[in-house]
Amino acid sequence: MTRDVDWFPIDRWLTDMKSAVEKINEQGDAMLHEHRRESETAARNADLWHLSDRHSHSRETLLSLVVAVREIIESIDECRHLIMQHPGDERDVQRSISHCSAVIDGNLPAIEKSFVEIRHCALDLLQWTQRSARMEKSQLPETYRASFAGLIKYTPIFKPMMAAFQHDLLRINQSPGIHPETQRLVSLVNRYNAVAESARGFIGSVVEPPLELVFHETEMFAADVESLSSEQMGMVATEVNDCCQLLLYDPVEFKRRVHHVRPQLTEGIDASLVVLTISDAYKLIFTADEDPLFRQLVITLFRVVPVAQLDPATIELTRALYASFSSEQ
Repeated sequence: MTRDVDWFPIDRWLTDMKSAVEKINEQGDAMLHEHRRESETAARNADLWHLSDRHSHSRETLLSLVVAVREIIESIDECRHLIMQHPGDERDVQRSISHCSAVIDGNLPAIEKSFVEIRHCALDLLQWTQRSARMEKSQLPETYRASFAGLIKYTPIFKPMMAAFQHDLLRINQSPGIHPETQRLVSLVNRYNAVAESARGFIGSVVEPPLELVFHETEMFAADVESLSSEQMGMVATEVNDCCQLLLYDPVEFKRRVHHVRPQLTEGIDASLVVLTISDAYKLIFTADEDPLFRQLVITLFRVVPVAQLDPATIELTRALYASFSSEQ
């Protein structure tokens, strides 16, 4: 099959993606090695969060993700080529469309799962260097961030290609009787585009964060965490970090994940406590405040409590934090 010059350069893309994965892995290894030597706390928390094992697993997950995306790109590439070069071969076109749908549908769950694992690992590594293993003169976190840029190198090529493919699908379906498989493929391409856009947004926020994410822990939160197991502590750190990062690149998804407790305050005062589900057993209460002067997004962690204690805890915090602004005075 001879591809048009506008076709996606799959072989070159694959080489560059593998190179980007190796660079991410190398920079992550170097960061882990150097920063865990900063203190006993740094080493202990790295072990507590299983950062080394998770980072090693992340490399394999990234490579698997690249393979899955390649299968989707190739199936789209071949389908679009057939539509463009042989539009009259309706049976072959529909067969290719059906195959493309099956490839996307079969790979999307694995891509979404892999992306979540990679995102969790990257965010936890970066927050570990900030909260437990900070080295003032170290450039390793920044080089680790920058290494992710290689994963979105082909966005200027990839996005127009996907838009053109959608246009081609719509163009061949102007008649009243749209084939069900074509409808299915259009829907699957939209789903894939949404996943890809979320991934690109995350990578962009890692490479060039619009704001620095800063966490403050209250004494109440520290006391709550002390009562948790090491696995529960790791889960809290991962979930809050991942959720709060969404404020930087996907605020709509952030709002979907959390619940806001908005006290009745005097006119002109807007504030809320944010509640995040950590597990079936625990909820986290925090606030998120943007500080444009210092380009920071400040997350203040107040409580992590069993579900049964959520209402009393939020009432107590609301009274303590906003009593002087209450409209009920």
